[in-house]
Amino acid sequence: MNRMHKIFRPESKYRAFFLSVITVGLAYGLYKGVIDNYLGDHMQLGMRNTLSLQYSRKGCIAFVVCCVNYILDSVISLASMASNVYVQDISDSPEEVRATISTGVSVNHLITILIALFGGWIWETLGIETLFILSAVLGLCNSAYAATIKVKKKAV
Repeated sequence: MNRMHKIFRPESKYRAFFLSVITVGLAYGLYKGVIDNYLGDHMQLGMRNTLSLQYSRKGCIAFVVCCVNYILDSVISLASMASNVYVQDISDSPEEVRATISTGVSVNHLITILIALFGGWIWETLGIETLFILSAVLGLCNSAYAATIKVKKKAV
């Protein structure tokens, strides 16, 4: 812990940033695990049915679903960009920005991999409902935490 104080300023709120990164990683890992497992279990249509859907009215539904997933993926990317901008805003030096963002990305990657495994275990033992509820609760916790971040008012 003393080493963290040498790297980051005590008033820089690095703990809050890492808590946010861990929460986002957990929520995204559960989301990704649910989607991958659901698609793997329930979307085994076969080649003929898949090609038939492409040229029917149901193909339009698949197009809309793909568009919605693209938008959700873009929202997740924007959240990552917002955390990077926040770190740049509160830091004093480029070295501190690089250290914080690289550590955050590494922690987020590790959590995402581990939570996907944990999400699969939750799905198998407790059911998909529990997994969706847990993912929603983590998302709400992250949103509530993000609402507590104080923004400096800049002079115009």
